[in-house]
Amino acid sequence: MKQSALYLLFVLILFASCAQKVAPEGGIRDTESPKIVASDPKNFSTDFKEQKIKLVFSEYVQLRSIQNQFIISPPVNELPKFKLNGKTLTVTFVDTLKENTTYNLNFGNAIGDLTENNILDSNIFVFSTGKLLDSLRITGTVKDAFSLAPEKDIWVMLYKETHDDSIVTKKKPYYFTKTNEQGQYELNYLAQGNYKIFALSDKNSNYLFDLPNEKIGFHSDLVTPNDSGKMELLLFLEDREKQFIKKHSYENNQLTIVFNLPNKIPKITPLNANLENEWYIEELSQKQDSAMYWVTLPEDQDSLILQVLDGETVIDTLEINLHQPDKKVPSPFIALTTNVSSNFLHLFDSLRISFKTPVVAINKDSIQLMESESIIPFTIASKESTKRNFSLTHSWKEDTEYTLTIFPGAFKDLYNKTHDTVNVTFKTGFWDQYGAMTININTSSEEKYILELLNEQNAILKTVYIKNKTNLKFNHLLPAKYKLKLILDSDNNQQWSTGNYFEKKQPEKVLFYPELIQIRRGFESDIKWNLDVETSQE
Repeated sequence: MKQSALYLLFVLILFASCAQKVAPEGGIRDTESPKIVASDPKNFSTDFKEQKIKLVFSEYVQLRSIQNQFIISPPVNELPKFKLNGKTLTVTFVDTLKENTTYNLNFGNAIGDLTENNILDSNIFVFSTGKLLDSLRITGTVKDAFSLAPEKDIWVMLYKETHDDSIVTKKKPYYFTKTNEQGQYELNYLAQGNYKIFALSDKNSNYLFDLPNEKIGFHSDLVTPNDSGKMELLLFLEDREKQFIKKHSYENNQLTIVFNLPNKIPKITPLNANLENEWYIEELSQKQDSAMYWVTLPEDQDSLILQVLDGETVIDTLEINLHQPDKKVPSPFIALTTNVSSNFLHLFDSLRISFKTPVVAINKDSIQLMESESIIPFTIASKESTKRNFSLTHSWKEDTEYTLTIFPGAFKDLYNKTHDTVNVTFKTGFWDQYGAMTININTSSEEKYILELLNEQNAILKTVYIKNKTNLKFNHLLPAKYKLKLILDSDNNQQWSTGNYFEKKQPEKVLFYPELIQIRRGFESDIKWNLDVETSQE
């Protein structure tokens, strides 16, 4: 009896292990995607009156995040129920489907095989509850309005309600789809008609434009589905988010405040101290979204309560402990750095000297520049109010060695600190190590533009403000590939301005020269950019 029970247990365990569907180990890797080999009804069927759809696959599959991946367009109030049994998936509709309507089911990446999760090769299933299948389409791309980079996983949505501007804030779209990795989208199987079209980065997954941190893109006119042409939507973030302080820190007499938005006129006002003299030096970041303050306060001041404002608007109140232990022991000297790298300075560069704290005094007699054994003249100046960066200029000779010596007391910072002796030896390059770029911009427009020279990583190297037809030249460029970017400065504020949907205001137009520009050593590249041709092709 005992042996029979053990034998029965062994058979049950063996049966269970054989019944498990697991990925085989070793062998050739499975790269083939599962396919739909049968369905009820058939794909692209009409006169569908049932509440269930059955899909049969070529192999065993698994479902992953199907509630997030599945899209049905037009939308239903409640998502269908999904039941996977072997190779068959049953989709049961909870809501009653609309009459004479073409439905588009998109499973996204939710269905994959068991071995390598190869995604279903055709994730679209279409049927109509009427006698006809709608067949019109709209295709295009969604790009970031400022960088023109493609935007992935963005909803593209169509609305039938063409006279209600607020529809995007209160009702789900009639048709919708998501962009792919390249920012491309397809809205297929559409009914004839005029629609409002939007692109939306839906942060709370409710298909509504209802959060201040959601980007939106829209077409100014109604659109009609057709098979010709592609529609580009430019995604932007409206300037309607409230200003607040993301973080702040205080260390070694330096207060740093980081804002969530650019702060055009930041102010700090002490509430627990009467500080009559100028007690801080302020420096804003280039994007104006952070500010640094170097403070000089009485020794007996233990804390500081600061009211932080953006213009005349109070943002927050900060309480700063002035005598908190420093994370690092402050050095008795001020640190300085230069733009000399590996003992080399570009022939057409000034020698830049930078400090971590503002400099309040400079003694030029304690700075010495030498070429070979001779002391040579130079000029030194700072264009900044904080005086943290200085440019030392001289007409450098090519392939020549120089030595800069900065003696103690040459620079004195806000806290009466100076530095030890600093020696910087460097060599310059050759004249023919550099190239140049001549740019001819042709336009009949009277608009003003911002022209930016970028490197391949999109860092801004030079900025020029231009109007109408323009000829200009960038000299002394290192051999590399460059980009040209133009911003149509419609409001003449010398910076890119975003859009606003309810004001029917598109973001300021951005153009990139269509090719990378190769600058070669000793050569000049001649660029002709016809803006009239480029804008007429849009």
